[in-house]
Amino acid sequence: MKSRKWILIFFLLTLILLAFGCGAEENDYYAYYDYYDPDFNGVWDEGDNNYPAEYFDYLDAYGFEAVYGSKLLTDGLYKVYKDGNFGVIDSSGEIIFEPEYETIWEERNGLFWFFKDGKYGIIHISGKIVVEPEYNNMYGISERLILVAKDGKWGFIDINGKIILPLIYDYAYQFYDGVAQVTLDGKEGYINHEGEFTPLDPQYDDYPWFSDEGIGTAKSNGKYGFINRQGEVIIPFVYDWAQVFYNGSVEVAKLVDGNLVYYLIDENGNIIIGPKDFLISKRGEMYAGTKSDFLGTDITPPHDYTRREALLDEEGNFLTGFDYYWIDDFVDGVAGYSKWINGYADQHIGIINKFGEEIE
Repeated sequence: MKSRKWILIFFLLTLILLAFGCGAEENDYYAYYDYYDPDFNGVWDEGDNNYPAEYFDYLDAYGFEAVYGSKLLTDGLYKVYKDGNFGVIDSSGEIIFEPEYETIWEERNGLFWFFKDGKYGIIHISGKIVVEPEYNNMYGISERLILVAKDGKWGFIDINGKIILPLIYDYAYQFYDGVAQVTLDGKEGYINHEGEFTPLDPQYDDYPWFSDEGIGTAKSNGKYGFINRQGEVIIPFVYDWAQVFYNGSVEVAKLVDGNLVYYLIDENGNIIIGPKDFLISKRGEMYAGTKSDFLGTDITPPHDYTRREALLDEEGNFLTGFDYYWIDDFVDGVAGYSKWINGYADQHIGIINKFGEEIE
């Protein structure tokens, strides 16, 4: 009698498991999104990323499951994953694109870039293929043109797939302020929207790298300086190291007695902070100093080196020690931070104010 009872229980459990198994097979999709909000009402995952509870409620309603490192598309569209491929659904759970792409992302105006069978193409939300998957590489839209590569050559197409500038370049960058950096037949230079080629000025060691402010970091005879889009020097070539302008300032350094001495300068070359023996950068309303230290191969946090940051005021005075792994841009007097705790075993994320006080 007991054996029959156990057989019956086993049979019922098997039916239940099969029922759940079939349901999971029908809805074997994973919602892909990336959402961060310090005032979240949800849970933390193992990577210290947070996902609001309402997204889990939505996913549960359609049998989806969250995946780390994902992205939520705009207008209620969700990137989903199944059997190693990606697709897109809407907020009602209806499938917009079947999960048949190695990757897919929304660029703009209902246009999606996708990668399938080793090639890039573009598809409209209606399902119409706008650009056939024939390119080995594809960037986003910049100045109405899309940088693409095929068979080792680069060129530019429009959003309808029409070739605007032929695929003849050894390498190319996207258009900014009406010009694109290219390499043509081994020669470096620039092209405009008509494809007219201007060779790189021979006085420069390499391409000048331009910021969104239109200021280029250039190198000539081993020294760094800064030029405008017209090629005019706006900050002399006197630095041994330099970054690219960001939010009106740039990090530079000079070699003194064999060591780099760092400065933060403005668009006119005026010193904001410096000299310092560490890197200085603007962080929104405040400033940060950065050091990178070699720790040795037995200490891995997860590497054998670590960056350390300190909060500085506008005169370069310390408001904290080098206690932080990263300090975000300050907005309305506060910023996020991360720091190592328990040696280098764990990272802690919190909020710091402009006085260097950890408030969360």
